[in-house]
Amino acid sequence: MSNRTDPAWKYSKRHDDNKFKFTCNFCNKVVTGSVYRVKLHLAGGYPDVTSCPNCPEPVKEEIRAFICKKKETASSITPLPDFDEMGNEDIDEDEFYEEEEFDDTVSDEREEEDVDGHRSNDDDEDEHIGDE
Repeated sequence: MSNRTDPAWKYSKRHDDNKFKFTCNFCNKVVTGSVYRVKLHLAGGYPDVTSCPNCPEPVKEEIRAFICKKKETASSITPLPDFDEMGNEDIDEDEFYEEEEFDDTVSDEREEEDVDGHRSNDDDEDEHIGDE
């Protein structure tokens, strides 16, 4: 048993070879598109979607109620604010993102690694130059 709550899955089957093809259980029509399009086919009365001639009225009502519930839920979600309209126009970006001053003493004291990952010290390099 599927754990999907969308009623369209009870009344249609998705094709194994194409996840955007469904077959209506009532009229065997192949519906191409998303499961939302299958719901429109089952509920009937929507433009650009052929209504199912064999879908029982209780199923149509179930699908229509589900579509309305989803639309209400989607409209009740508060969208994120548009950051350009949040009143930050007065902030100077150069001041806001001003570079912080860092303490360079830590990087000066560290030994540097060469390309091969070997640690070398600047004093050691001077000794090798004189050995040649």
